[in-house]
Amino acid sequence: MNTLTLLQLRSFLSQMRHHEEEHATVTKLSALGIAMQALMDAYDSFLHLSVAAPVQVLNTYSFAVVSMLKFSLFALVEIRYLLLIWRHQHQHMFAEGWEAVRQELSRVYAQFYGALVGGLILIFIASDYLDFVALLMQAYWLPQIIHDVRHGSKNSFTHFFIFSITATRSLQFLYLWGCPAGIFDGEIYPHLPGAPSFELCLAAVLLQVMQVSLMVSQRRLGPRWFVPWLCLPHVYNYRRFLQAPPLGSECVICMLEITSEDGVQIVTTPCEHRFHVSCLERWMDVKMECPTCRRQLPPM
Repeated sequence: MNTLTLLQLRSFLSQMRHHEEEHATVTKLSALGIAMQALMDAYDSFLHLSVAAPVQVLNTYSFAVVSMLKFSLFALVEIRYLLLIWRHQHQHMFAEGWEAVRQELSRVYAQFYGALVGGLILIFIASDYLDFVALLMQAYWLPQIIHDVRHGSKNSFTHFFIFSITATRSLQFLYLWGCPAGIFDGEIYPHLPGAPSFELCLAAVLLQVMQVSLMVSQRRLGPRWFVPWLCLPHVYNYRRFLQAPPLGSECVICMLEITSEDGVQIVTTPCEHRFHVSCLERWMDVKMECPTCRRQLPPM
């Protein structure tokens, strides 16, 4: 668990550095998805602290170290990441003054810590169904998938972040509910509900495979490729052709001339500016605004 937690810290710091160095926009990220992971790590911290506290005859320092690392991941990294996402998604609040920002930020903190306390109460009350609660929390990628569908965004997370977080969180679940000789064997610590369970572990693995496969396919095929067209929100058509491109026009991103021979490679923004489709896609991975007039752009 120490190793897995250090890998998770490394993954989150690498992802945050990616946004700083690559200038990738954090508005593509789901705050709910990051909040779910922060809650999971907070519960893990409490779990390892409770495991370490009552048993004095065993060497429980390792559990205490895991609890400290999990608390650092939750309180110092994931909360900071969550606030970074909130700040970029609510930039209009800063124009209304600090008092409006303070009130909105207080509401966000109240919601998060209310969910944290409420979750602890739910886990205590529904302790006999802890296996199903843990399986439900493995759906932490689902908010990001839905966010990408709603907003038409992709390339939200790096492949390294997706696969490392999925692997580390899955290994912990598989140990707790798949290992027949774990610490929750009924001698010192009580049995976990339903453990060991091959069916539950298989369900968790299939859930992770489905989520990761969808996220990877969204990067390659588009964020809404699996959504029936009747359920799709209104999407602006960037490939509309009003007229042939004027002579001498150029793509201000790559500074190459746009010619009529480009055909389907030309896209037109709502503000009537034209670019090569590959150029605009790369640009929109960084900023959702027109390179020419800085007008906000809808998802492609």
